[in-house]
Amino acid sequence: MNKNKLIAILIGGLFMLIFTAIPLIKMCCCLWILLGGVITVYWYGDTIKTRILPKDGALLGLWAGLTGGVLFSIYDTIGQLFAPSNVMESLEMLSDYVPSEVMNVIEQSLVTTPAGLVTSVLSNMIQYAIFGTLGGLLFAAYMRNRKTLNIDKDPKWKEQIKEIVKEAIKEEKAEKENKLANDIMQEDDIIEPKPEPEE
Repeated sequence: MNKNKLIAILIGGLFMLIFTAIPLIKMCCCLWILLGGVITVYWYGDTIKTRILPKDGALLGLWAGLTGGVLFSIYDTIGQLFAPSNVMESLEMLSDYVPSEVMNVIEQSLVTTPAGLVTSVLSNMIQYAIFGTLGGLLFAAYMRNRKTLNIDKDPKWKEQIKEIVKEAIKEEKAEKENKLANDIMQEDDIIEPKPEPEE
């Protein structure tokens, strides 16, 4: 994997982490993960100045999603480990309204236990991978017919453009010369007197 891809994947993963960790807007986490996949494909395509195929966009979105899932899992684990009292207080408040079977499942999913840590990491990575892949695939498919080229980095395109311009100039010049020649011939026909018929 080249440097440009790694940078694009890290940027997409960081975008996913930041916007899914902000308390007020993290409820739309799936949307932010989708947008993270979009940003990954856009950044990479803008860097290499070429078209991204849908399969490549899906792969970029997948890697960005896995990266975002790992980063979010680290962030979530640190948050729960360093603030266990807040988590337990929240669970106690929920216990009055949630059935005991559901509370047992929630407690087992906490990262304060090894099983909870594994469950949390796996669920995050699956969620982020799915929506990241979907975002990258959809954006690449949308942009598949748009192709930008960096002429400064590709001298072949410079030469081709020069040849096209030269051919256009030659054609225009030849057309003007032909038109001028036709005009001169028409003028000669008008000026030259026609021979009188013999009696």
